[in-house]
Amino acid sequence: MNNKIQNTVFYILIIDGQAEDHSKLRDIINKQIPQSYIESIYSEEESASYFRNMRVAPSFIVLDAQTQSNSLRLTIYMIRQNEQLKQVPIVLVNSDLTLNQKRELKFLGVNEFYAALSNPIEMRILTNDIKSRWLLPRGE
Repeated sequence: MNNKIQNTVFYILIIDGQAEDHSKLRDIINKQIPQSYIESIYSEEESASYFRNMRVAPSFIVLDAQTQSNSLRLTIYMIRQNEQLKQVPIVLVNSDLTLNQKRELKFLGVNEFYAALSNPIEMRILTNDIKSRWLLPRGE
């Protein structure tokens, strides 16, 4: 993990997904929230290693629902079983899910769902929510 985390206000973790989506999300977040440090994890092995060796808990976690279809529930479970991550907000992007699937994932600990990262309006909503709902201390 990078020492930059110590100098930033927000540490955002992106798990799985396509490199192109990570890059797009990273660019948008950096533009909207310049005081953030963003780390990306691209595989299940990296996720397991990250959770075992975590030194600093992220402020916010973004999961990509498209590429996580088989292990999505397990990843959410691993996050919520970690004492340092129990209260960290989790959002799902690219979540083309049914209402029942969303209910189940909400029960497991997902806080919010967002549609395709390729949709600029959805990305604006996500970054506004990151700033106002998930990252800013209450009362600001």
